[in-house]
Amino acid sequence: MHLIDSVMGTDIVRNYYYNESGDTSSISPSTGEIAREPKYGLQYMVMWSSDYTPNYFSAEFIIPQGYMRQLTSVYPLGVTSGNTVGYRKVTTVDSNKLRTEHYFTSYKDFPELADGYIDARLSDDDSRVIEGISYEVMPYAPEDERDFLRGKLTKQIEFRKENGVFQKIHQTENIYGFNMGYEINKFTHMLPDTLEYLTGMLFNIEGYSDEGGSPFYSLKKYSLYTTKHDLVRTIDKQYSYQGGSIDSLVTQSDIYYGDSPWYIDSLYHYQPTKITKFTNTGSEVSKIYYPYHWRYDVPFADAAEEAKMQTLEAANRIAVPVLQVVEDSATNYHVSSVKNTYSTFVSGKLAVNYIKTKIGRASTFDDNISFNRYDSLGNLIEQQKVNDIKSTYLWDHKNSFPVAEITNADSASVAYSSFEADGKGNWTYSGSNLDTVAITGKKAYKLTGSNNITKSGLTSGSVYFVSYWTRNSSAFTITGTQSGYPVAGRSVNGWKYFEHKITGQTTVTITGTGWIDELRLYPSNALMSTLTFTPLVGISSQCDANNRISYYVYDAYNRLTMIRDQDNNIIKRICYIQSNNYSAMSGYTAVYTNVSTSQQTSFSVPSTWGLQTLGQLTPGTYNLTISKTGFQPTMIFGAGCNGYTISGTSATFYNIVITSSNCKTVSIEMAE
Repeated sequence: MHLIDSVMGTDIVRNYYYNESGDTSSISPSTGEIAREPKYGLQYMVMWSSDYTPNYFSAEFIIPQGYMRQLTSVYPLGVTSGNTVGYRKVTTVDSNKLRTEHYFTSYKDFPELADGYIDARLSDDDSRVIEGISYEVMPYAPEDERDFLRGKLTKQIEFRKENGVFQKIHQTENIYGFNMGYEINKFTHMLPDTLEYLTGMLFNIEGYSDEGGSPFYSLKKYSLYTTKHDLVRTIDKQYSYQGGSIDSLVTQSDIYYGDSPWYIDSLYHYQPTKITKFTNTGSEVSKIYYPYHWRYDVPFADAAEEAKMQTLEAANRIAVPVLQVVEDSATNYHVSSVKNTYSTFVSGKLAVNYIKTKIGRASTFDDNISFNRYDSLGNLIEQQKVNDIKSTYLWDHKNSFPVAEITNADSASVAYSSFEADGKGNWTYSGSNLDTVAITGKKAYKLTGSNNITKSGLTSGSVYFVSYWTRNSSAFTITGTQSGYPVAGRSVNGWKYFEHKITGQTTVTITGTGWIDELRLYPSNALMSTLTFTPLVGISSQCDANNRISYYVYDAYNRLTMIRDQDNNIIKRICYIQSNNYSAMSGYTAVYTNVSTSQQTSFSVPSTWGLQTLGQLTPGTYNLTISKTGFQPTMIFGAGCNGYTISGTSATFYNIVITSSNCKTVSIEMAE
């Protein structure tokens, strides 16, 4: 991943490594795991004798019935977080200055469980062990999936480079409690009260008997288990280096999931209810209350609040905290409390209206954050810190995505539309005069002179900004525009930006003819930033408070690969490398040819991916050729200038303008 520091203007490169060494070593083994190789058949056999003593596990008592082949693998390959390959360790290195190692649970920790059995678990006939190898008999029981237990972060270690050496500065270790409900043996099954298992039955029709009667049926039962896994402890260590010695600050957090009296695991939810934190200087305990706790003595809750807890529980909203109390473990001194209160906002349903806090020995709670408005689906429309500025949000795509955030304005005084979907963002307009050529998103709206766009409900004494992009060379007409406005801004790809300052109006009307996009209205002392989305893919564009636009680029797999600014410069780039075959990147030469003088300058390109600074060049206009002799795989070549890339076995870039600080890098990456 590559991006430019917006303040310093320097390259920031994050490299991801999926091997044990966490670097570019080609001999370091991968940390990736798959569950098993596909197996498209199993030996089918029966026992001649019904006496299953070990003496009979020999060739003369086993009757092979052939090899059963299938079109698909007998057992699934298994996945980790939905992917065929799961990684136990992933290392990230930021600009060769900060190194972070991430460790995860994997398939080896939690393989699938196949629990097929015959005769109500009273025999061992569900499998055969021959010369130490276990063979399952037909039919094959489905496996109980354990993917949800893989990919859990178990450890994260951060290093910072000092004097050329990476030193450990921070480590976090997570310890989980995995309650699997495993079977102990055929006759005893240990299953916690909080877990359940489902039993199924498999049928397999065998061939006809020698007497020519009905076919045999093989029956096998199997179990699928529920389970519970909890993060029960986190150990955090901060390291400092002084005078050749190492100091560490250790914080241990123990997490409990019980109800009252706080040490019995909950039968009703899987949320943490108590967190005890130990440090070098002391300890504190946090108690977290949920709607279910109305049955117990919930501190600082009156009858009305407990009634709302019951309403939340009845609606199965059991995972939302209603109160968190922090106390000193040694003295029970009250450190702080945070309480969520509820009001009927959304279609007769409860929603949080205040977050309240109480510090130390204070006798009452203070209102801290107010949630003022929600839409019909429960999306937040307006919030604020008490006695502070308001933040407003507008939603689109059937109220599924937030498309605008406005600070220092209430929801009645703002409007926004990029004309992407069903939402109109507080604007009023009719018709579907849409075009697929837009400045943001994928659609723009056409004014024809009879389909004006309006926004009512404004305050005549207030001042507002109305801004938009249009393909016209001149601005649209808006009543109430002040002297000196509209102001014309930048032009991008045939679109021009205009801004009006409006006052003395309760309704704003935009009239004229031509295409319009990214239409905003907000008070003069407010700021608005906006987003457009491609459903099922992600953000397609972002426009900040200064109307600077960023475009999000995705590959054929809907993975984010690039963020460009409105001038097509790359702000951030993400590269997906399919292998650690760095040898394929070696042997390349970059030849710069000065267009004016024909003088050539050659550089050897380092055999690693990402942007590489090659050397000094006299400012001027150049043609650049990147190539190598011998085997030439298909690669992605970059000129490091405005994001130019070419896919092929070699690449030539024409008329690159090189200055003292621009366009002096190249990149070579593995093609997909």
